[in-house]
Amino acid sequence: MFCREVSIVSHLKHPNVVAFVGACMEQFAIITEQAHFSRCYIVFEMNLRFGVGVDIARGMHYLHELIEKPVIHRDLNSHNILLHNNGRAVVADFGESRFAAEHHEDSMTKQPGNLRWMAPEVFTQSCRYDHKVDVFSFALVLWEIHTAELPFSHLKPAAAAAEMAYKRNRPPLPSEPNAQFPKHIIEILNQAWQPGILFLIRKKYIF
Repeated sequence: MFCREVSIVSHLKHPNVVAFVGACMEQFAIITEQAHFSRCYIVFEMNLRFGVGVDIARGMHYLHELIEKPVIHRDLNSHNILLHNNGRAVVADFGESRFAAEHHEDSMTKQPGNLRWMAPEVFTQSCRYDHKVDVFSFALVLWEIHTAELPFSHLKPAAAAAEMAYKRNRPPLPSEPNAQFPKHIIEILNQAWQPGILFLIRKKYIF
């Protein structure tokens, strides 16, 4: 698992993906650029929260579409978003990641990652999955950024995953745009359960 993570992260280079510096194979340690862990919504005004969402989307777009060997993160959640002092966000922690081209059954059927941000097809282990599981998780992170709440915070992680997988419920959105949820954010969240990151980048984040 450690060697796989090194093989993935050592090939990544993007402003919104944590930069690899080196690895110690004896101590099983990966060295990256310095960035800060922060629950990515707590200190931000609304316009800065939107910028963090843009950064995450661009990082995921790179992983899914712009590299020779596309990567599925499989554990995208707010704990794995790091922030620089200027507010730039980077996607981090590739311990559960896989190259999209990996086809052996073990690779794309098991439950990796944090249950609270887990796509239904991963939680139920009902089928092989692809990069769309990251899109689902991205939408949950974006919702979290704009509400300053955990998705289904009243439930334990496994119960939250079951709520989305079996009851097909999603975190609530207002019926009309408001200061917390501008129109374009509502549109992104409503669409993010289905299309790829590339669609979101082109349609909503690039002006």
